[in-house]
Amino acid sequence: AMASRYNAGRIPELEAGVDAGVASGKFDLDGALVLLNLYQFFPAQTNVDVVVKLLVHALMQMPSGDFHLCLHLLPEAVHQEERVAGLVLLADLAEGFELGEFWRLAAGQGAVLGLVPGFEGAMREFIAQGLQATFKYVRKEFLAASLDLQGAALDDFCQAKRWESKGGVVVVSTKSRGLDMGAKAAPSDVSLPRLAPAIRI
Repeated sequence: AMASRYNAGRIPELEAGVDAGVASGKFDLDGALVLLNLYQFFPAQTNVDVVVKLLVHALMQMPSGDFHLCLHLLPEAVHQEERVAGLVLLADLAEGFELGEFWRLAAGQGAVLGLVPGFEGAMREFIAQGLQATFKYVRKEFLAASLDLQGAALDDFCQAKRWESKGGVVVVSTKSRGLDMGAKAAPSDVSLPRLAPAIRI
């Protein structure tokens, strides 16, 4: 079993598995970790394009720690690759709930993030979880900036979540706990590092 686990001949099959996961929308963490382990043993066979695709898909699994588990297995040289470094920064911003900066950076990385369909939708689901865990209701402009959605797209998202909009305020949680953002001006930069503990589920 140990010999097959560290068999370079498995690399093409596991790389194909990354593409299959992207096509199906299902992230295979076990397969990803085995592949990254093999890359450690056979560094000359490391395919950075595959690594980047794998990391984008792992990032979409937040709030799970899949991204960091994968990152941990990458050598320093791959960490410093521009696309990988950009994804690490995106992960840090998302975890710190610095959402204005997150969406600004994401907008400039469309070619990388577009490798896996549904990136923006997956991140909006993660952000919505964080908002629901922290607030009872929020100002609509704050929500728009947090989700990087405007107008009808924002209304559709709220409707799908069954979030009720009352004037300029949106009820994101029916639970009594949570802070009251309705009476406060939303931060202009949507930078909420204090939310980080609430979203690490």
